[in-house]
Amino acid sequence: MKKLFSLVFVMVLILTACTNTDNNSEAVNDALDTQQQELAILKETVLTMGTSLTEMHASIDALNTKLESVQSALYDGTVIFEIITEDTRIIKTVAYKDADDLSAFNLLTNTFDVDYSTSEWGVFVNSIETLIPQYGQFISMQKNDAMMPEGIGTINYQDGDVFSFELVWWDQQAKALYEAIQLTLDYYLLQSIDTLDYQVLMALDILNIPLDLEVSQEPAEGLSNQIKQVFMLALLGHDVDAVTEAIYNQGLDHHLFTMSLMALALNARKTEDYASFQTEYLNLIETLDVDTIDLDTLSMVLMTLNAYNQPLAITQTIIERIQTEAFNNSYGDNAASFSMNILGLLSQGVNPENIELMSTLIDYQADNGTFYYQLEDENTELLFSTPQSFLALVMMQAFLNQGMQPVNPYTMILE
Repeated sequence: MKKLFSLVFVMVLILTACTNTDNNSEAVNDALDTQQQELAILKETVLTMGTSLTEMHASIDALNTKLESVQSALYDGTVIFEIITEDTRIIKTVAYKDADDLSAFNLLTNTFDVDYSTSEWGVFVNSIETLIPQYGQFISMQKNDAMMPEGIGTINYQDGDVFSFELVWWDQQAKALYEAIQLTLDYYLLQSIDTLDYQVLMALDILNIPLDLEVSQEPAEGLSNQIKQVFMLALLGHDVDAVTEAIYNQGLDHHLFTMSLMALALNARKTEDYASFQTEYLNLIETLDVDTIDLDTLSMVLMTLNAYNQPLAITQTIIERIQTEAFNNSYGDNAASFSMNILGLLSQGVNPENIELMSTLIDYQADNGTFYYQLEDENTELLFSTPQSFLALVMMQAFLNQGMQPVNPYTMILE
């Protein structure tokens, strides 16, 4: 009896397995049928699209033929202008009549927004549309893929000629600076604007990047927050009176670095009320023992003196101390201090690259655009080093673009 039961049990198992297999096969077959049907529909769609595309290309060819016919009846020829940027290529075909006696430059200015100047040597193109050279760049002009032997104002052209324009670097250090700015900019554009440090916001403003911010005009809690609030309100062109009043009422009894920031914030509202603050501040600066003050604070003093437009005798002493001690800082070599030193020197029209400060700072930049505090650090530092370094990079570019004249972010945001 036990053997019979075992045999029946085995047969049941076998039958059950067969039944499951049959069910799976049916499901697979159904799925295959469905996929084959979808594939057939897709092939039909592709064939239809192919026919449509062929018809569209035929229509485009016919329209081009008609356009060429119309142009040949109305015009004597066409030239092509190309504007080449990192991201795009703008191509425009321009028809002309010989009787109009237009130069290539005339055709260009009739087609694009061109800023130019003229002199005894002819026409000099300053910019074409978005081709606006930074310091270290020029607009390369080619005719039929070859450098033009003469200026755009006098060069000859004929039917079918192609003129190309793009930015080319002649200064590799300026190129490295530009690329460093773009790298950090890409990082910050991925962040929420409400979380960005006020120094980053100043840099974005100087780069003409719109800021969509909401900042209260009521004084915040705490002096540090009020100072930052003034700079952000100034960026947005809002009234700062209530906040500067709150800052002014706290007097001068603070660390010199903080006092300098207070002075810069109060500079956003130039009234007689703050004359006493300025006088007290300048009297304090004139009596400083420069050798006992850290370089970050001295750099902030230089920016404040620039904002006050007060070239005190001690100013040159401060500049020389920074130039001499920048790589012997009491805080050690670090990106945050290098950035402050760069900003201070730039505010006085002194090129920080004279002592290789800028090229050194760029060495502290990571591949994602953020900056290490010190080179041996494993992680980048986002609270001080990266915001201050970004501002220093942007101000260095502004310094070069403005003919190496003094630049100060705390005054530029008020312009």
